[in-house]
Amino acid sequence: MSAQEEKDLRRVFETLAFCAKKEARKKQLETKQAERDRLTFRLDNENFDDDNAEEELGFQVDVLEQDMDTLLEEVKRIDEHPNKTISAADLDLALRKLGKPSPRKDIEYMIWEIDENLDGVVDWDEFRLMYHRNMHDASGLEPFEVYNISQFMTFDHDGKGFITEDDTMTVLFMRHGRAHVEKEMIKLFGDKLKAKGGEGTLTLEQYLAVVSVRNPRMREHRLDELMKQVEAVKPSKSHGKGKVEHERTWRG
Repeated sequence: MSAQEEKDLRRVFETLAFCAKKEARKKQLETKQAERDRLTFRLDNENFDDDNAEEELGFQVDVLEQDMDTLLEEVKRIDEHPNKTISAADLDLALRKLGKPSPRKDIEYMIWEIDENLDGVVDWDEFRLMYHRNMHDASGLEPFEVYNISQFMTFDHDGKGFITEDDTMTVLFMRHGRAHVEKEMIKLFGDKLKAKGGEGTLTLEQYLAVVSVRNPRMREHRLDELMKQVEAVKPSKSHGKGKVEHERTWRG
């Protein structure tokens, strides 16, 4: 992985990590700011006959501003957290923002596949390892869902929510060299290339439709490997008195 690729990957990780927590704080902040602005407008434009009413509104504005400062501090602490991780809630939010919502159980499975220490979240080392393994995977057995999403976000370096030919060309040039860029661009964009009359853009859903064509083969291999592990550890089948028949349990 080149230094630039690692930098881009780190940017994607920082975007995903704790994003659900940050989004919740930012929504609270927007709500309080709107209420603060509404009350401030009243203070500036209304004629108050009752001084107590005006003072009460002023007090409410002060409280709202204190709450806003607290929320801003919380967002700052989240940004500066030394041990950031990506949770299922974070990935869920990112996919919804990119127009590709997925069932919660599917998202949790994506996290589980790359969660090496099984703590329920993905840290930087696990995220980087996932990316490295996929880049060098020749077997088709590596979990690729989060890799494909992170690749799309790597191309979308300014967070537009879609990728353009220009976005991808620079990354593909560094990765594959000048001789292979055109081939990779055709593989990725197909008839959506501007040269072929397309718009020259891809949404996440369109991107995944292209890069996930390997899904059936890869998923079959991965399930086969999982079943081999299950077979290796499952209890022996027995019909003896006082013994439990396990076959139905393991086969569902």
